[in-house]
Amino acid sequence: MNIRALKFLKQKVSPKTILAGRRKMEYFNTMNRDMQRCENIYRAGGLVSQAIDSYPLFALSSGYVLEGAPTLVKKTQTWLDKIDIDGLMWQGMVDSLVYGDGIQENVNSRKGDLLYLVPRNPKYFTIDVDEWGMIESYTQRANDKTTKLKPKQVTNLALLTLSGESYGQSLLQRAIDDVLRDTRTAESTAVAIERHGYPRFHIKAGSEDNHYDDEAKKQIAREFEELKADNEFISDPDIEIVAIDAAGVGKVKE
Repeated sequence: MNIRALKFLKQKVSPKTILAGRRKMEYFNTMNRDMQRCENIYRAGGLVSQAIDSYPLFALSSGYVLEGAPTLVKKTQTWLDKIDIDGLMWQGMVDSLVYGDGIQENVNSRKGDLLYLVPRNPKYFTIDVDEWGMIESYTQRANDKTTKLKPKQVTNLALLTLSGESYGQSLLQRAIDDVLRDTRTAESTAVAIERHGYPRFHIKAGSEDNHYDDEAKKQIAREFEELKADNEFISDPDIEIVAIDAAGVGKVKE
């Protein structure tokens, strides 16, 4: 049983074992997770974001079936449609994989009936537990405001968890080294193609009898700064254009 589920138990007897290896939490960087970096990676799009989105896509694309008394099923389905249960589940899964936890606030009526759920950014939350690992509260710190929520006021979807940890595991954080390595490879390849994809040229200006001064050389250099792939050259006899690095970038396909 995940310790998140323990908040629903109404028992008054505490466990005999304690939460071992408990570390002091730092606000906005709980469990030393760089949640902002994970968020930025997901927002940037590309293959990483598509991989994250594939989890809720496969989990929710088949839909679901409610079983029970027809009247109750119809009433329940109407309420689930009203609160957009598919959207809530999708958001919770994405947040869980990006941040480690998918935190949503349960908004209740004055009578205590659950009206709807509101997704909140998990990076602003800390999960407060006692020495036995029982969740006492969820604390949001944002815009110079601190808000505490009771466990029954929060729905937290955590797909990847470890025993004894109150926070879920971010899939992006676990794969951060591979993600950054692939990102650096893609960026360096793009820079290499931009730099070496077209031949560079060595412009030789002047001759033994006709020496160009520095200002004349700078003027010639400016004429070659905006070269395109389809450029042709027309020059005086004393200007020689020699192509260098004409091989381009090797192993780009690999």
